[in-house]
Amino acid sequence: VRVVDDPESKLAQLFGAHTSGETLLYDGSGRLRFHGGITAFRGHSGDNAGRSVITAILWNKIPQAKASLATTPVFGCSLRGE
Repeated sequence: VRVVDDPESKLAQLFGAHTSGETLLYDGSGRLRFHGGITAFRGHSGDNAGRSVITAILWNKIPQAKASLATTPVFGCSLRGE
């Protein structure tokens, strides 16, 4: 994982992210596999649907050929510049 500071929200705009809790997962071919939140609700930590979906994708439990874009609700604050 590479963390990048984005104070002017340029990368957020490029990827279409609007909320601090928004997570995007791309596969090796650049295909978006997951777009959503990885917390069950604001301020929550631990198991949740987003985390489970990402784990399944990473462990190849959801075959790429059969998978459509997985999504979950996003909870967080609006990103700066919105």
